[in-house]
Amino acid sequence: MIYTLIVDDDSLSREALKTVLKSYDEIEIKEEVDCSIDAINYLKTDPDIGLIFLDIEMDGGSGFELADYLDKQYPNIFYIFLTGHAEFALDGYKYEPLDFLAKPINALRFEQAMKRVFEGKGVQKSEKNQLGKIGIRVDGGYEIVNIEDIFYIEKKLRKIYLKTKTGDKVFSKYSMNQLEMMFSKHNFIRVYPSFLVPIKHINSILEEGNRVYYIVLDNSSDKIPLSRSKYAEVKEYLSEVGVQFY
Repeated sequence: MIYTLIVDDDSLSREALKTVLKSYDEIEIKEEVDCSIDAINYLKTDPDIGLIFLDIEMDGGSGFELADYLDKQYPNIFYIFLTGHAEFALDGYKYEPLDFLAKPINALRFEQAMKRVFEGKGVQKSEKNQLGKIGIRVDGGYEIVNIEDIFYIEKKLRKIYLKTKTGDKVFSKYSMNQLEMMFSKHNFIRVYPSFLVPIKHINSILEEGNRVYYIVLDNSSDKIPLSRSKYAEVKEYLSEVGVQFY
């Protein structure tokens, strides 16, 4: 049984969610509250909560503020963001939600989110967040990409694409700044205004005179420019993961 808390200041949304959840025998709703403070107070009294449905826009404290508290104080509780504005999903990448659901709830998307819940039952959240996949906004919807398959992300001729090991180029609707924020938690670094690369795949740093630098990745022969302002930062990142420079 997965004991669940609903945090939403819209009573109609709470009722709609409870109606959908009735079809899941594994879910037991322990409580519903309409603000972050009540959620925090309730969690202090109930150690069994394993899942929280969390509205992002609420009076008396946003869902993001509560998510930050959950990540610090209750790292093993899964939570799913609910929002009436899909653009808020991008701002939530720095937190650790199991999923984002837009209001009104789409039945198919809800089923996908619940599948994640059941797959993650008994799994530490830090493990769950290493599924290794990310949904990228593309023309017509989203494309699910395995992060390990991404060689690098490049902006070229006003288009931004993810180059993958299959040779495919996944064109993204996000800006480079947005992608930088999304992929920072997956250890990608902006080495040049038009390039994001995975730190762990940096194979060499080339110096070609007059402080002109390039990076070569261990999964590609492409030479990627490294800006002078990022040179020291890249070396620092590599040092933090165990690379020693002499």
